[in-house]
Amino acid sequence: MIEIAAPPTETVDVELIPERVLLGERDTAPVRRLGLGRPIVVPLTPEQCREAAPTLAGLDGNGDVRYCILQLDVSFYPADGEPHVRGAVGVALVGRQPGTSAVARALSPLRVASPIRRSTTFGLTLSLGFVEPGFERGIEAEHEEVFVIAQGEGESDPEWRFTRTKRWQLEGVQTLRMVVEMPHGAEVDALVAVSSTINRKKFGLISYRADLPSELSVVPLDPARRA
Repeated sequence: MIEIAAPPTETVDVELIPERVLLGERDTAPVRRLGLGRPIVVPLTPEQCREAAPTLAGLDGNGDVRYCILQLDVSFYPADGEPHVRGAVGVALVGRQPGTSAVARALSPLRVASPIRRSTTFGLTLSLGFVEPGFERGIEAEHEEVFVIAQGEGESDPEWRFTRTKRWQLEGVQTLRMVVEMPHGAEVDALVAVSSTINRKKFGLISYRADLPSELSVVPLDPARRA
C-alpha cells in the first residue's frame, strides 16, 4: 500500500444545457447547477509502482506500460425544491496516435450507498496486473439503495452513475478517481462528459448535459503536455 497526497483543486461552475425533446413543454434556458474541479493528474513513478506491487512486470519503468491517477471532483448544486435526481460522469481514454489504447483501472468509488467526500490522500495497491483503490467503502447491506456505481473497469470508456436516494440527496462535492494504464511514450487524452437530470417545479424531470470548457473536457495525461 502506498499513499499519495491529493492536491487542492479549483472548482469551475459550468452551465447545464437542457437536452432537446420532441414532445412536451420543456425549459430551453441553461442553468448553473453544477461545478467541476480542474482535473488532477498524478503520474505514478517507478518507485511507487515497485512499492505497490514489487513482483509485477511492466511496473518498474522498463516495461511497456505506465500509470497515472486521474481525479475528478464534481459538485451538484440543487435549488430549493428542484433536486438533482440522477447524474453521470463519463471519461473516454483516447490515444493521439493510431492504434494507441489506454484502459481504466481502480475506479473509485466502485459501488457505494453514500456520498463520496473528498479525501486528502489516495491509498493504492496493485495486484494481479490490476490497480486497486485502498480506501473503498462498500455497501453495508444488499438491500440498501445504491448512491453511485461505476462501470467500465478495464475498458477505455468508464463512467460513474449517481442516483438520489431516500437517504441521500445528490448534492455537494463528489470525488472520483481512476488509475489509467497506457503504453509508454503514448499521448493519451481523457475526454470528460457530465450530465444530470433535475426535477424542475414547472417542467418535471429535465435532462441536462454540462457545457464544459476545453480545459475541463480534454485532459492530457502526459506530464509534458500539461506543463
